[in-house]
Amino acid sequence: MWVGIDPGWNSPAFAICDPEARTIDAYAWAQLKREETKAFKTFVCMLSGFSQSFLNGRWVFSLTLFPRFEKVKDDDPLVARMTRIHHFVEKVMEILEEHDDGGGESKIGIENYAFNAEGSSASKLYELGGVLRYELWGLGGNTLHEIVPARAKCRFSGNGHATKLQMYEAFRAYGFPDLLQYLGMTINKDGKVPKPLEDIVDAVALMCTEAGHVKPKPKKPTKKRKRKGAIAKAPPKKRRRK
Repeated sequence: MWVGIDPGWNSPAFAICDPEARTIDAYAWAQLKREETKAFKTFVCMLSGFSQSFLNGRWVFSLTLFPRFEKVKDDDPLVARMTRIHHFVEKVMEILEEHDDGGGESKIGIENYAFNAEGSSASKLYELGGVLRYELWGLGGNTLHEIVPARAKCRFSGNGHATKLQMYEAFRAYGFPDLLQYLGMTINKDGKVPKPLEDIVDAVALMCTEAGHVKPKPKKPTKKRKRKGAIAKAPPKKRRRK
């Protein structure tokens, strides 16, 4: 089993691949109330283009959207933060236990910290990431890896600096369903993919990276080499007008 986790503070997401059951399950939290009406959906996909052959072929892809996080009203900000962290971590661990049949090792890839992040949001991500890593580390018989975002982008789309839109385009190019249409979303005017869709794509990319996928680089056109000793032809002379 391969797992990819994008532990965002506002819109976390994770994806689980079971190669024996041929299922890929993605999980995220709804951002708007209307999204909660589309809490679960399955799609049959024919995936192709992966360097790992087992990822290609027929898969059942499912999307589960949990209800929105309810803001905790408390005078102590620590209580609000810990309540949110507890909710997310408990849900991830619960789903992983449901998928674990005890038949083999699970490989889990979690997005590494964005060390250039600043402010209160960065400290929240570090707190969430630390608690989640601690719980995942305690799972027996599993491996846990941190994946740099640029590495996941490069392996999934072929571009380590890919935008969210380019990541979604790569997601669709492999044969994954058009979640943008299913969720009734549109690309923003500035070309950004709305949440939680962008985080779902990131989780799938992390999952594929953990499974060993590397997007093949396009072949460059070969240049014709001149034979040694060949005499270069002189350019034709231009005729002068009388």
